[in-house]
Amino acid sequence: MKSPDCPRERSRDCSRAAVCEGAWAARMRVARGRAGAAALRCADAVCDVSSVRALAYTQEEGERDAAFPYDTHKIRSINMAILRHRSICALSALILAAVCALCIVAPGCALAAEVDAQADDANSWRFADGQLLTVPGLGNISLLSSKSYTEFDATLTSNGYATVNRQTGSQRLIPGAISKGVDVSEHNRTIDWEAAKNDGVKFAIIRVGYGNDLTNQDDKYWLRNVSECERLGIPYGVYIYSYAKNADMARSEADHVLRLIAGHDLSYPVYFDMEDKSQFNATGGDPTELAKIASAFSERIEAAGYDVGIYANRNWFTYYLTDPVFDNWVRWVAEYGVSQCQYGGEYGMWQLSSGGRVKGIDYPADDEGGRVDVNLMYRAGYSSDVAAGDWFVESGAFEYVVIREIMGNYSGTNHFGPYDTITRAQVATILWRLAGSPASSVSQPFSDADPNEYYYNALCWAKGIGVSTGYSGTDSFGPNDPVTREQLATLFARYASVVDGRDTSSDCSAMNSKNGADEVSGYAREAMGWAVDAGLITGVNGTDLEPGGTAWRASMAEMVKRYSSF
Repeated sequence: MKSPDCPRERSRDCSRAAVCEGAWAARMRVARGRAGAAALRCADAVCDVSSVRALAYTQEEGERDAAFPYDTHKIRSINMAILRHRSICALSALILAAVCALCIVAPGCALAAEVDAQADDANSWRFADGQLLTVPGLGNISLLSSKSYTEFDATLTSNGYATVNRQTGSQRLIPGAISKGVDVSEHNRTIDWEAAKNDGVKFAIIRVGYGNDLTNQDDKYWLRNVSECERLGIPYGVYIYSYAKNADMARSEADHVLRLIAGHDLSYPVYFDMEDKSQFNATGGDPTELAKIASAFSERIEAAGYDVGIYANRNWFTYYLTDPVFDNWVRWVAEYGVSQCQYGGEYGMWQLSSGGRVKGIDYPADDEGGRVDVNLMYRAGYSSDVAAGDWFVESGAFEYVVIREIMGNYSGTNHFGPYDTITRAQVATILWRLAGSPASSVSQPFSDADPNEYYYNALCWAKGIGVSTGYSGTDSFGPNDPVTREQLATLFARYASVVDGRDTSSDCSAMNSKNGADEVSGYAREAMGWAVDAGLITGVNGTDLEPGGTAWRASMAEMVKRYSSF
């Protein structure tokens, strides 16, 4: 992935994954709620049929799938009690004939013995027969007031991501959290992804489906969700809700995923959602058996070139998914009702609530509106050349610019270059992002601006609004030229004046008290004076301006954070 503020980048959407390399994430949730199901049963002894199964009709929220009006997953065993009612044999035979006819008309409609389908009727800590529960033990969301239990959401503050108690409004900063995202499925129905992106969604984990590799077990909204994320540049990963009771079923579920993600460019891993009671019951919760299932899935996914993550709640990870093999995959931990995840091991993502509020996501809903699973992604580590004790990390500058995707690592590396000299193109790009990456009517900014480079849109914007007019008396910008400290102050002052309408005048008295004030160039004096007045520049060691010295990338990050705190 590329990081556009750097010299070697050509794409503007590249920094987010480089800094959080290895901190992938993805999630769970499945099973659609069933509004009603009527099962057909017939007597094999009377009708001389050894094993007749029936199809269950499903109607969800008044909607009916025209392609598959009969739910092939609700096939059930024969009710042997019907043997006592021989008088209905003729009717049973007619029903059987009708079922067979339907299977001919709709090829996706097959008997259980032939297709090994699973019913989308999840039972887990979050589901009861396909019905979504708010939090364990509290029942269906439609039956509860949102104020009847403690629930958390997440928000971006000036100091980083924090959880928010939706009852009290209190916040708790979450160290290491670098991004907020959602995980979605057909249960969320039609999502306005543009509205969600504008409301702070930085990534998505999309359900591809559930269970074995059958087309009628694909998530009905998978294609729309992935297409919208790709159209809008929202990075995404995927997950599958697993019903695998053994390695063979896990491999089929892996094939299910691979069939659907073929041709798509995932930014995050393929997550294996392990939570269903049928999986637990089949293995007895044996960590070794659960590890075999996860390994079978992972081996097939990784052989196709994708990363793998495991989704489960804290209890499963603590007591059942304990085999050392799980250390090979990123953990996506679900834990609700707490302000900070309590899992004691390593994890890359935390699903903190099923009651997040995001614009554009209106279903499922409670008395306050639409709900969605909300997740925080964590940084796996700092860039290779950044340490926790660095001054720009301790000040919060590094976290600030990385979380907001204003700055990031060099393209294709884990290298931030804090003490590299910043270039003119990088400064223009950073200021453009700080302004919200607006479009510009300028199509050819400078004679030496390459339309194929990462900075091109930023230079169009900078020239269009007057943040930079290039070198005096020329049509050149010098994209790769180094920036001095006084030039950086000048560009920032122009930004503050033009974009934010700030008064950048100065009598330079504070600046004149610093060492090197007499070395400031005439064109830069007022801008440098304003930067000192505003606290953007304090001087090297608090005293020396060094106006002609080159500016570091770390210094730019610090100035951005200071400016944004005004």
